[in-house]
Amino acid sequence: MIREALRGSRILLTGATGFLGSALLERLLIDVPVERVYVVLRGDAEERLRTLLQGGAFAAACAERGADEVLGLAGDKAVPVAWDLAAGMPGPRPEVDVVIHAAATVSFDAPIDSAFATNLRGTVDLRAAFPDVPFVYVSTAYVAGLTRGTQPEEPLARRIDWRAEEDAAGRARARAEADSRAPEMLRSFARRAAAELGRAGPQAVARRSEQLRQEWVNERVVECGRARARALGWADVYTLTKALAEMALDEVSGDAPLTIVRPSIIESALRRPEPGWIEGFRMADPVILAYGRGIMPEFPGNPDGVVDLIPVDLVVNALIAAAAKPPERRAFLHVCSGHRNPLRFRDLYRLCRSYFGDDPLPERGRGHRAVPELDFPGRRTVEHRLNLALAGEV
Repeated sequence: MIREALRGSRILLTGATGFLGSALLERLLIDVPVERVYVVLRGDAEERLRTLLQGGAFAAACAERGADEVLGLAGDKAVPVAWDLAAGMPGPRPEVDVVIHAAATVSFDAPIDSAFATNLRGTVDLRAAFPDVPFVYVSTAYVAGLTRGTQPEEPLARRIDWRAEEDAAGRARARAEADSRAPEMLRSFARRAAAELGRAGPQAVARRSEQLRQEWVNERVVECGRARARALGWADVYTLTKALAEMALDEVSGDAPLTIVRPSIIESALRRPEPGWIEGFRMADPVILAYGRGIMPEFPGNPDGVVDLIPVDLVVNALIAAAAKPPERRAFLHVCSGHRNPLRFRDLYRLCRSYFGDDPLPERGRGHRAVPELDFPGRRTVEHRLNLALAGEV
């Protein structure tokens, strides 16, 4: 039994403020007889933990058992730990039986320095802090990058010098800052600021010019992540840094137990904490909502292609099972739906069209929004239509 295997265990959990992490924390505190869950949080850890325990992941349990019972149970088990993984881990380290590392910068367009600091360096430092403890790492099913055909799982077939990549990523902002201060760049920012502000005084122009410079630096550092990921064969800096973190963990863990869990696109809950539960506006939701609002007339995609979605509680189940049975050395677990229960893009479209047809979104002053009928054009066709629209020709 998984619960019995974890009875009395002490678990260190990162990423508890995220969608997956909050669902995992709820299950560990409410359903699993662990002794302690050390919850790693930035800033005021105690206050952030109190907010978490009163959040949406615990709402169903509070309604069923009563808020006092749930908060009392959680309060007995949960211990806040104030660490910032991107800035090192000062202070004492608790004695734990297993580490579950779910924290990450999940943006596909994060600045390259911050993505590497959290997803790679933070992961390596956390492993170094608990070198012999069984370590469960939440990765992604897309770490293989832009590849075709069957890919080896255990571990990734490609090996990249992750230390060299980390070093270069750490210097990207300094390079962008230096480039932004070149005379021609400063003159460009000043001209744009003056054109925007018209007759505003020189100090207002100077402030706007500096703001434009900082925006340019940030975009440059973001573009460094995009370009480097593509150059190495990954779609974005998120999947690149997760892949490099896997490589680094495999190296620095030596013979210590390491489990890498690779979920696909994590979506709303199947059953726990309650059916349909989701936090925030994430995953496929923005695309589905854009379609429901009638503002997405086309979406490039193969109608027979698989949209691999996995409910968050199934990922939670896999992580708890992984924590309950550490491997002797390595284990790689994929938590996906595409092989056993594939959802085709065509079927997802039909479900969304049927849903919004039966229950259309309101449009202020105009009744209800009509949803478009997609004909599944290719990427080039969609790009051509977008370019025409931008040029004002359609």
